[in-house]
Amino acid sequence: MKKNLFFFAAACLCVASSFAQTPDRYTVSGGVLGAANYSKFRLKEDIPGTDTKFKWGYAPGVFVTFPLGNVLSLEAQAQYSRVGTKFEAGNTTTYDQELTYLSVPLFF
Repeated sequence: MKKNLFFFAAACLCVASSFAQTPDRYTVSGGVLGAANYSKFRLKEDIPGTDTKFKWGYAPGVFVTFPLGNVLSLEAQAQYSRVGTKFEAGNTTTYDQELTYLSVPLFF
């Protein structure tokens, strides 16, 4: 147990020391991001004989960060999201509903 605690403390110290240096000048940076969605739509009315099921979706995107001085930055993202559900009505009828949208958040 003491050995595990020692290795955990050593790892935390290494990670903390990696953030010790501050750059003289901040630059524009960016990258890609992605997420998975597991969604289900809810019907407004309860229709007998119907059932809604969860459906997997995805959300890829990109981001760019602009420094605004030493302590403030602006991050813009663009993310395409797809969510959906499956409706089952009776034994043989299945509907596949999907909603896709583009979101563009700005973070300060």
